[in-house]
Amino acid sequence: MEHQIWLDAGGVPMGAEQKVRVRGKALLVISFQSEQRDEFRFARVGDRLVTVRHLHEGSGSGGGESGQSKRSTNLHFS
Repeated sequence: MEHQIWLDAGGVPMGAEQKVRVRGKALLVISFQSEQRDEFRFARVGDRLVTVRHLHEGSGSGGGESGQSKRSTNLHFS
């Protein structure tokens, strides 16, 4: 597992990222792997820190199957 946090000049978190990688074998025959990545972007709204963007990406394979997914959520203020 890997984590990163980005800070502005004043030390306030502006973004973060987490990566998870898993690999293994079942019954010494079937191998599998999975990777996930989550990215967050933060913004100040008044005196609060809020998440304005969340990106989730995932992929995996095993047992002759493979797949990928991607989901993005954005928060907009009017």
